[in-house]
Amino acid sequence: MQYHDPVSRPAEHTTHVLAQALHRHQEELVQQNDELHRAQSELAAARDRYRDLYDFAPVGYFTLDVDGRILDVNRTGATLLGMAPLTLRGHGLGRFVLAGDSDRWQRHLQHAVATDGLQRLDVAIAAHDSRFGYGQIDSLRTLADDGAITLRVTLTDITGRMRADMDRRMAALDNDAREDERRRVALELHENLGQTLSGLKLDVTHLVHVSESAACRQAARAMLTALDAAVSTVRRITAELHPPMLDDLGLNAAIDWLAHDTSQRMGLQHSLALGPEIPPLAPATALAVYRFVQAALSHLLHHADSTDVHLEMQRQPDALKLVMQARGTVGPLSAGSDRQTHDGQLLQHRARLMGGRLMIAAARDGSGWQSLYLSLPIALNEQGRAQHTDALA
Repeated sequence: MQYHDPVSRPAEHTTHVLAQALHRHQEELVQQNDELHRAQSELAAARDRYRDLYDFAPVGYFTLDVDGRILDVNRTGATLLGMAPLTLRGHGLGRFVLAGDSDRWQRHLQHAVATDGLQRLDVAIAAHDSRFGYGQIDSLRTLADDGAITLRVTLTDITGRMRADMDRRMAALDNDAREDERRRVALELHENLGQTLSGLKLDVTHLVHVSESAACRQAARAMLTALDAAVSTVRRITAELHPPMLDDLGLNAAIDWLAHDTSQRMGLQHSLALGPEIPPLAPATALAVYRFVQAALSHLLHHADSTDVHLEMQRQPDALKLVMQARGTVGPLSAGSDRQTHDGQLLQHRARLMGGRLMIAAARDGSGWQSLYLSLPIALNEQGRAQHTDALA
């Protein structure tokens, strides 16, 4: 008979349970190890993505110490400064700021180190490879666990924006010079040539009355007619150079005169709907709008062969709405010949310089009407906006 020890059976059962528990624990460890490897792979991929985003960001990223020395920089920042990233470390960022802006950079650095929040500065930058440009520096103070202060800095290349702004300023100065020249020429025409012609007219009128010869009187009357035409021409040219009623009576009076004079000379049918100038426009804005209407009329009449013109203008508290409609025999400015398209682009460019938006549309019913819709935002404080509209005329 086989003998079984009753004590060994619980021991065998306990060993089997422990083996199963160890096996389950081993499987959990393998699973956890696999998850750990996946997490490490994901972290490595995320780190690589972050590094790529950091290095190839469209702006330069810098970490600076309190003295402005570069502790870390991405590839974009190194490219902007014309040096390798590792070579840049330890150099002061102020080394690449032009001398004329160095004091401003030092004040910015001190203020950024001592102040919370984003600090911004625009400076001229001279790269190590002799490239010149402009940069926008944004600095933010950060504190490490040990209390050390560092600056997170972004450097954005704003060379294109700054040069465009300088071009606009130069265009404004050039426009001011042209307007001054127009005023000077208009004044000389009015004061010199106009008065000379008026004096001649008086002399010829006297000659008509005192002359005993019918032939002389007839010749004098012909001279009077020619002098009247010359005086009218001088007045028209003077008004076109710089309309005195724009300064004296306002924009509505100047546009009314322009429309009537143009219609008489070109044999047009025209209509006007001019709302009240309340509040009044700043002088620079009024001049810019007048020049736009003048240019649009010239394009519509000389290049679109228009025969009928309607002009409507409404002054709102924060905007100016201008509608010009013309009917002609040539296609619309927006989709005509190369010359027509060029004219439309010039008007669009002028509208953008004014800070407004121009829409050009043509009637689809074959009537030949085309319309120009100008929307020009006007700040309530027009004296500030007048500086922007100096380049519009």
